[in-house]
Amino acid sequence: MSKKVLLIILLWSVIVIGWVLKSEYTLNLGREVILETVPVDPRDLFMGDYVILGFKIGQLRYSERKNYDTDIPVYVYLNVNGDNIASRSRVTQTKPASGSNDLYIKGKVKRNIIEFGIENYYVKEKTGKNLEKELRNGGLVKVKIDKFGNAKVVGFVNR
Repeated sequence: MSKKVLLIILLWSVIVIGWVLKSEYTLNLGREVILETVPVDPRDLFMGDYVILGFKIGQLRYSERKNYDTDIPVYVYLNVNGDNIASRSRVTQTKPASGSNDLYIKGKVKRNIIEFGIENYYVKEKTGKNLEKELRNGGLVKVKIDKFGNAKVVGFVNR
């Protein structure tokens, strides 16, 4: 095997391991909070059973939309109440300082919302429609957020 092929295989292995470690870091060391959802109606026959989640903290008011271009990274700072439900305190384009104790979630502006990369959630076969119905009435989603603003959905909370 040539050195070039071996180097490509090694580089690919490092990338895959890094991606897995990043995901596990968020799940194991991230802070768990609860986010409120907003109704979304997905339909895609090719993706299997899943739900699309929309988050209240990601909705931009009309007056805010003009402040952000599409696809720019933003940081949504969160306040957490006594029930561990997080709400948005502010949105900024400035990355938080390293070592900051502030709780924030990283996202990108898409039209009139902020997406956090956790909007598609795959579920057990034949459970997606029931979960969608529950979430239409304003569901609660458990999310772990690490110190870098990366988030992972870990479950749902009944109201």
